[in-house]
Order: sequence, then C-alpha cells, then structure tokens
Amino acid sequence: MKLARCPVCHTNLHLDALIQDQAGKELLADVAKMPDFVAMPLLSYLGLFRPAKSDLSNSRALRLMREVTDEFKTDHILASALVECVNKLREKRQLTQDTKPMANHNYLKQVYKTIAVRNHVHLSEHKHKGDQEEQTTQPDNSAWYIEQAKRMVSVGQDPLAESSTIAAKLRELNWSPK
Repeated sequence: MKLARCPVCHTNLHLDALIQDQAGKELLADVAKMPDFVAMPLLSYLGLFRPAKSDLSNSRALRLMREVTDEFKTDHILASALVECVNKLREKRQLTQDTKPMANHNYLKQVYKTIAVRNHVHLSEHKHKGDQEEQTTQPDNSAWYIEQAKRMVSVGQDPLAESSTIAAKLRELNWSPK
C-alpha cells in the first residue's frame, strides 16, 4: 500500500515495506505510542548513533530506543534532555567535523540529571522507570512548561494552540504570552 512520498528523498513510501521487518514494525509501534514531544527528540537522538557511511538498522534503533525508555520515564524531563543532548552534540560535530557515532547513553544520563536539578526535581523523587518504589511527591514541573512556552513563542509557535502538547498544562498554570 503506497502511503506517500518521503519528505526527505521524495521516494514512495509503502506501508507493507515498513512493517515487513519485525524490528521496524516494533519500532514504529513503540514510537506511535509515545507522546510526540518525546518521540520527535528521541528519533533525533537515535540519529546520533548512526554510522557516517551507513544507516542505523531497525533492530539497533529499537534496542537503543528501548534502553532509553527503560531507563527513563517518557516525560518532559526526558524530552528536554534529549533536545539538549542532540543540539549540543550536533553543534560539537559541526565545530570539530567529528562524525563518530555515539556509543552509549552516558551523555544523556548526565544531561538528564542536570535538567532534573535545574527543574528542582530530585532524582529520588522522580524515579526512573525501572525503579520499583512508588513516587511519594509530585515535582513542580511548571518551570519547564513555562520555559517551553517561551521557547515556542521565540520561534513563532503558539504554545496555547490546539496542536500544542503543553497547552492544557499552560492553561492550568494560567500562563499567557506577554
């Protein structure tokens, strides 16, 4: 079944070809279940693992994605960490002409901890997904939402639009553009 044209290379995309590979099918299903504010930066992050002269296999992409989602909750802190990680590493690669793919998630873990501290979320409060103990207190995430709203406004997007994934929380916080 022909879907459309690829927005990058303009070749035809076929749904049956996408799901013939089991890892590709699972990858597509897992990404579809994620909130888009996490899925989009996660896919960009996975691109950092791609070797310079070849594509990242679906099975490796699936394994890497599951390592991230097993380690961290798919929430705003992970989304921010992924965005910051991708931006910093792409910037570094441009400056140094370094095309070496990432080997592990250690840098993401450091960025995640930094963002958690910046948002006044203690890692003991904000449990990792694999942890068994219950989260006892709710972190105050309002600073993150306001930061994202300001970022969206600065690039000409409306954070209160219907398509915005943070609009409901911003309304709850009574946020308005200045």
